[in-house]
Amino acid sequence: MASLQDLEAQLLAMKKRKAELSAEIRKAGKRVRREHGGDSAKETHVAQQLHQAGEKQVDPKIAKGTASQLLVLMTLAGSCVDAVVSFVLGSGRPERCRTHKLEVWSTDVRRFIADGLNVWYLSLDFSVVLHALDGPQNQVANLCRHMVEYYLWMLLLELNCKKGVKPGSTQLLAKAVSYIPSQAPAAVAEYLQSFFQNAANGGRPRRKWIASFRQRWKVKPGLLKVGEDLQQAELLNKAALLSLGPLGRAMQHRPCWFGWPFWVPFLNGF
Repeated sequence: MASLQDLEAQLLAMKKRKAELSAEIRKAGKRVRREHGGDSAKETHVAQQLHQAGEKQVDPKIAKGTASQLLVLMTLAGSCVDAVVSFVLGSGRPERCRTHKLEVWSTDVRRFIADGLNVWYLSLDFSVVLHALDGPQNQVANLCRHMVEYYLWMLLLELNCKKGVKPGSTQLLAKAVSYIPSQAPAAVAEYLQSFFQNAANGGRPRRKWIASFRQRWKVKPGLLKVGEDLQQAELLNKAALLSLGPLGRAMQHRPCWFGWPFWVPFLNGF
């Protein structure tokens, strides 16, 4: 006759085997649903839903969790619906939020999604809109941070494309404070201001956020190509022109520690 210890060991082994079989069954079920177009395969990305709604001017049926986020963003964004469009398209968000297969920078795509958002927002009850920011404060803070990042990204785009400059971390943090949505609850606004301005812990949380922002929004500094070598006569001619300008006159009163190769890319612009 088996002892009590033997029976307990057999029971434990059976429970373990049951858990393994259950896990295998769940995996097999998911695989079948993916292959045969089950419920998970029929789920439509919110960007596609809003795109279709804007194109057909119909009220989209958005999942409750996503709808609560969009409601907060529409309230924070005010007239800047494009900030919400960027959120819907997954800008600055994890890769799983960008599975919509839409062209992110297509003007038609963004216009239709914006129209879909407006149709959906106008269909909401006034009482729902009135209490949009009464939800969990951590969710509101995260969405406020997305708004800040959107405005920062637009600023970087303008400065880089129009002026060819790249702001440093100090400038980004200063701008981030000014981009906190005015509609944000007082407690959330105070928290974000403290985060962007407070140098506690040596500023490590802020540095991590800046690195994360640049990675998620794919912010990379541009590079200018090195200028071509000039013939000696042309180089002397351009150097003479440079000496007549303000920079040239200033250089006459201080020593120059750079050789000609340093100035070649700048001289090519004359």
